[in-house]
Amino acid sequence: MPDFLDRYQPQSETEAADVQRIRALLRTAADPWLRSAPLHLTASALIVHPESGTVLLRWHQRLRAWLQVGGHGDPGESDPLAIALREAREETGLADLVPWPDGELRHVVIVPVPAAVGEPAHEHADLRFVLRTADRHSARAEAPDAPVRWLAVDEARRITAQDNLAETLTRLRRLVPGPDQLRASQRDLVRRGYDAISLAYRADDGRAASSSAEDPSRYAGWVAELAGQLPGRARVVDLGCGAGVPATRELADRGLRVLGVDFSAVQIRRAQRLVPAASLVRADMTALRLQPAGVDAVVSFYALIHLPLDDQRMLFTRIRSWLRPGGLFLAIVGAGRWTGTEPYLGADMFWDHEDTATYLRWFGEAGLSPVWHRYIPEGDQSGHSLILARAG
Repeated sequence: MPDFLDRYQPQSETEAADVQRIRALLRTAADPWLRSAPLHLTASALIVHPESGTVLLRWHQRLRAWLQVGGHGDPGESDPLAIALREAREETGLADLVPWPDGELRHVVIVPVPAAVGEPAHEHADLRFVLRTADRHSARAEAPDAPVRWLAVDEARRITAQDNLAETLTRLRRLVPGPDQLRASQRDLVRRGYDAISLAYRADDGRAASSSAEDPSRYAGWVAELAGQLPGRARVVDLGCGAGVPATRELADRGLRVLGVDFSAVQIRRAQRLVPAASLVRADMTALRLQPAGVDAVVSFYALIHLPLDDQRMLFTRIRSWLRPGGLFLAIVGAGRWTGTEPYLGADMFWDHEDTATYLRWFGEAGLSPVWHRYIPEGDQSGHSLILARAG
């Protein structure tokens, strides 16, 4: 226990005074964790999901407040980090919790606790850590009156009524990226991922990886259906064109004037070789600028699902501005809510998608009227939605 405090640097005079009181407690108390003592140790933690930039808070019914997880040591326990981990797992059901970005203390604070039935007023000398989960959707409430809630760090600071927790969240804010930075890092992870797995993901002849449930032969039918509704020599933008096979090549083979866009340098180099009839540009689609009402159709197959949801929503509005009135947007999007970063063909990859109903609503709000949508099964238990929408 003293090692934690020896390495810790208080960040205010008030915190330095609290640290000194805790040192005195450690020198004089036979058991500094004893719950009946007027001042005793507790250990707590903020749980973060760095990939989404969110933090988990738990409703504390007695204090009527959203707080961090944690609490008292059990008899025989003395390691504050181990106590914080145990309490966090019990209160959230998250089994994969680990210290993040390390196991050091992040905040030391003495908190007054009001009297309750059978318990006089006392003080908690709280030792606070940060823990990480990679599986935020597995969080569950320990009890019906103790729900848990994922929040952006700034939102968590707004709803807390505890100044001491607001300070802990302020310190966490320095560790967790802001929304814009987070989305940029997620997109960059995808870019680096496809640089690394380009050939494993898609062969030059358009075949998918053997481990993938995707069926690239379906692209031909999708493109044919779209092309049948477009004028000859129509201008089409393929967002997230990858190596250009099979979609970009299918579009070009039908005499359409195709602009392929991808931010992976490896993918674009391959597309330039494999689909010489297409115009190709290396760019992040979220930053792409095109002439308003300058294209007849936009397609995106299995690319939007790699964008953070906020980026997707902003992009839909921009796509509408690129399309001439009556222009078409054909895209693969999610069929169910899911987000995560997982290994894929040897590289870490990020996905973020909503359910079909949400996408249909977002399309409509962007001025893209859905014409039809279809479920595209992939494997036994998964799939995506293919949506055709028309610019109003």
